[in-house]
Amino acid sequence: SPYCRVTIIGDNTPVIPPSNPSGNEPEEISFEKSSVSISKGFTFQQEVNLFPANSSTNIQYSSSNSWVATVDARTGFVKGIDIGEATITATSSNNLSCSYRVVVEKSVAGITMPMVAPLANKLNKIIENTMKYKK
Repeated sequence: SPYCRVTIIGDNTPVIPPSNPSGNEPEEISFEKSSVSISKGFTFQQEVNLFPANSSTNIQYSSSNSWVATVDARTGFVKGIDIGEATITATSSNNLSCSYRVVVEKSVAGITMPMVAPLANKLNKIIENTMKYKK
């Protein structure tokens, strides 16, 4: 019978912050991006940057509007639920916090395919890099 082989390149495993056995708490935490747009039904994850870089902490994530975007409290994976805006906040075990805005937009043609966005982003990067070398 006919079949189709699909190969996914890359790791789609959620990033889970390490526990803090050393007690080396960060002095500051931040997100790289202050605002992110995703389509309804899609997911996104943004890692928390720690300063100093060799510090460690447990991070808890929360959403200001779970009707628009939900967030996994442990991994920080955000899912667009409905059109609108929400603020995602990360709080460290030593009570430092940072946040970013999530804008959830209408899905293209009403189709929801959560796995397509990360793969499309990787493919776009490959195409961009290829185009740079061809010039």
